[in-house]
Amino acid sequence: MIVWLASYPRSGNTFCRSVLNHYFGKQSCSIYGDPSDIGANAELGALVGHQAGTRDSLDLGEFRSSNEHFFIKTHELPDATISDKDLVFNIIRDGRDACVSYLRYSRKVAGHDELPLQDVLRGAVQFGLWGNHVLRWHQAGHPRMHQFRFEDITARPEAFADELSDVLSLKRSNEPFPEFAKFQKAAPSFFGSGETGTHKAVFSDADVALFEMYNGPAMRLAGYAAGGLADGELKAYDVFCRQLGEITRLEHDVAQGQEDLAVATSERRTLEQALSALTIRADKLEQQHAALAREYGMLVDRHNTVRRYTGLAAFQRVLALFRSRP
Repeated sequence: MIVWLASYPRSGNTFCRSVLNHYFGKQSCSIYGDPSDIGANAELGALVGHQAGTRDSLDLGEFRSSNEHFFIKTHELPDATISDKDLVFNIIRDGRDACVSYLRYSRKVAGHDELPLQDVLRGAVQFGLWGNHVLRWHQAGHPRMHQFRFEDITARPEAFADELSDVLSLKRSNEPFPEFAKFQKAAPSFFGSGETGTHKAVFSDADVALFEMYNGPAMRLAGYAAGGLADGELKAYDVFCRQLGEITRLEHDVAQGQEDLAVATSERRTLEQALSALTIRADKLEQQHAALAREYGMLVDRHNTVRRYTGLAAFQRVLALFRSRP
């Protein structure tokens, strides 16, 4: 059986995997392989229960036919990869804190030092808009989906383990969950404070307004803001997210096109410089060839002159002279 651990980045997926590892002895893998963080850190990998594997190497058919549980991390939107037979643990976090953590991870681990917070808030990042992620999983209506909150599972991991025990029909360990400091020590760049409300020290008033403009409806849909979401608002937000996704895709294509053009322009300049250098070299070689040809002509003339007065030709002329005498 496959159990998908589906979340927007930095929303508690790693914590969930750690709970599965600690309380149930269950390892998990990631469709991304996590080569630059968990997969590259043996100590962190042991705490999380990370198992090697990528999207292309995982045999989903074999996993589904097994009686064992196979836990797979994903940040993707719901699609045909996920079967109605699979279990889905949808882990969500207050979008404001998730965005702040995403920004921190992008700068400290992923190497995007110049990424502005505003790009994360409006979804101009690899995994798109936080609100769209919440909306799509809500709309998926997966028959075997269980939703968990970051704030709950981090505050009481033992209670979360109890919930998982009921859902998975597995007995859990009673060993105390490791202190968060142990995770931070294993990977200080990967983990932030692990607390809720971290956005308050980061968001400006303009950031608050920008986040609300792009993600406000999803905050109400997920229960992080009061008011709920009426059907009309849900439809309007759906249209907004789809159009935003198309705009973001076009922006990405334009940016990629500009990068490709810059690379092509640089390559053209390099080729032009190489062609110029080859042309100069060809001119020099042509001049050297002409000089060598002249020298060769002079040597041929000298050779013919010497041949006339030395060697066999000279002997033959002298012999003929003597033979002609009476």
